[in-house]
Amino acid sequence: MSTIIVANRRRRRRKALLILPALFAIVLLFHGYIRITYNILFRGPFIAHAFSEHLHVSKARDDFDITFNSYPTTPSNTLNTSLPVPPIMHQILLGSPKTNENVTIARKACVRMHPGYEFKLWTDDNAADFVAKEYPHLFDMWSSYRFTIQKADSLRYMVLYAYGGVFLDLDLECRRPLDPLRQFEFVAPAATPMGISNGFLMVAPKHPFMKFTLENLRSYNINWFGLPYATVMFSTGCHFLSTMQSIFPQRDSLRVLWGPNNLHRLSGAVTTPIFRHLGMSSWHAADGGVIISLFKPEIPPDHTHNWTGGLASNTDIKTETIDELE
Repeated sequence: MSTIIVANRRRRRRKALLILPALFAIVLLFHGYIRITYNILFRGPFIAHAFSEHLHVSKARDDFDITFNSYPTTPSNTLNTSLPVPPIMHQILLGSPKTNENVTIARKACVRMHPGYEFKLWTDDNAADFVAKEYPHLFDMWSSYRFTIQKADSLRYMVLYAYGGVFLDLDLECRRPLDPLRQFEFVAPAATPMGISNGFLMVAPKHPFMKFTLENLRSYNINWFGLPYATVMFSTGCHFLSTMQSIFPQRDSLRVLWGPNNLHRLSGAVTTPIFRHLGMSSWHAADGGVIISLFKPEIPPDHTHNWTGGLASNTDIKTETIDELE
């Protein structure tokens, strides 16, 4: 009897010795995905958000008026080129040669508000050459992104690292000059219900946060169960950028433009102190509503459209050519 018991114990030990290395191998194989999943689903949206108030642009810390009532509403006759963010404005239009009339008006308003700025419109004609030249190690991934918006999202991080300046979605109409914000080396508006938006960014050239973001693009390039919204948001979109902000070692140097009652929120057709948001950058797929509801059920998802670099493709609206935008 004792012999049988001893034999059984030995078999269990041998099984344990076989199982433990297998479990260890699995952990080694998937530890990157485990870390990324934790960052995306927990650290970014919840843990870091709870400790982000000190990143807010404020009167106390920055002597800055977040209402913008103290700043001009008309263009300046002089251009200060010594500020950290250079006077360059980037916009992106990928996947379609046409845009609607309101966007043409919005872009022209931003041009009028910023005399002396350099304006760069990134399209299918120049984006691929830029990525191939400046980021050859990322070109294969960038070219193979499943969704056009992934190309547009990652492209904005690339151009901002290379040149610095202002990035604006094409559906943002400038209501006043953005020059007061050029004092910050990095600033992005707060998103709802948490994190930051990537529809408006102001960044100094070669900023370490942009470098950090670009360095993480490949490891976060994951197809999340075939869900379009999750795949885009977690690989290149606002949630990805918010996650990068949450894990960036020098995150205390980043600034977030915020305000009470979602003062600077760029979601839907809204007017903020500095923009009129036309709310046309809709690309959300059906899974977007489910994911958004996990964080804030009362915010409905936008309607689904084909994404064309910041614009919703719609054959029922009047269109303008790219040449009319430039």
